[in-house]
Amino acid sequence: MSLISKIIVTVIITAVIVGGGIYYWQNSAIEKLKNEQQVLQLAGERQGMYINDKYGYEFKYPNIFITWEMPDSKLVWASNLECSKDESFSFKTKKGCQYVNVDVLDRKILMEGEGIIKETKILGGIEGEKIINLSDTNVYSGSMLVQVEKNGQWYVLHIVFNPADRQIAEDILNQISETFRFE
Repeated sequence: MSLISKIIVTVIITAVIVGGGIYYWQNSAIEKLKNEQQVLQLAGERQGMYINDKYGYEFKYPNIFITWEMPDSKLVWASNLECSKDESFSFKTKKGCQYVNVDVLDRKILMEGEGIIKETKILGGIEGEKIINLSDTNVYSGSMLVQVEKNGQWYVLHIVFNPADRQIAEDILNQISETFRFE
């Protein structure tokens, strides 16, 4: 191979590598900006109010959420219209989708093991437990909940998300937790 051919091949390979790096960097920056804009949008839009007379609680939620009722009469909020079309409410959530629901149970939800993070969190003026599940081996990976006990019932605020959207999910959970009130 002649010297000129080697130089041309080197220039082409360098151009491809540099071009690919610039393309990746730009797309990463755009994705990060979209996530930051979504968080800011959610932070500024807490208009929706959910009131549950049966169990005596209420909270505000981002008004950009879409709501529907599941067959078991559980109300679910989805972060956008496209996500709401997936009514399977699966735990393998696609990027950009978050699902929120509140359960009233007769027992506490127990989660242990690798990838489980536990913290103290206030919900409705009651100190409770916040659990974040980031385990790759667990069916509930990409879920976060806050649970408190009141009068023998466990109130569980639950959000399911794609692990790549953890910060957005955490912001949504915090917004709802801060406005959650028992009547």
